[in-house]
This record gives sequence, structure tokens and C-alpha cells, in this order.
Amino acid sequence: MEYARRLFYIGPVHHKICFVDEPPLPESYYPHNYPMQVLKLFYNRLSPERWKNVIDYYMKIEEKGV
Repeated sequence: MEYARRLFYIGPVHHKICFVDEPPLPESYYPHNYPMQVLKLFYNRLSPERWKNVIDYYMKIEEKGV
């Protein structure tokens, strides 16, 4: 549950900081070996068990009305 809670939190925070508050940096700004693709694909690479944790957490907060 803790992992899912953090995942729900970090998504909007990352979006706000990287896409709303700060101007986007061109990819040429990053070092040649910067793991941009790894970062972009993070959610797609989560194991099914991790996704189950996320879904269980979401269902739990929906039931409680948190």
C-alpha cells in the first residue's frame, strides 16, 4: 500500500514540477547517457504485482472516501 500511495503522489508532483512550473529542456541539454527513455517508460515497466498494489490502494481510498 505504501508503494501505491507514493506512486499516486509522485505522478501529479512530477507533472507539476516538470511540465507546469519549469520550462521543458531540449533533449540535447541532457548528457548523452541520460536515461530519458527509462524515466518515460517507468509506469509501463511496473510488474503486475505492483499494479495490483496500486489498484488495491485506489479501491481502499475510494471505499473510505479519503
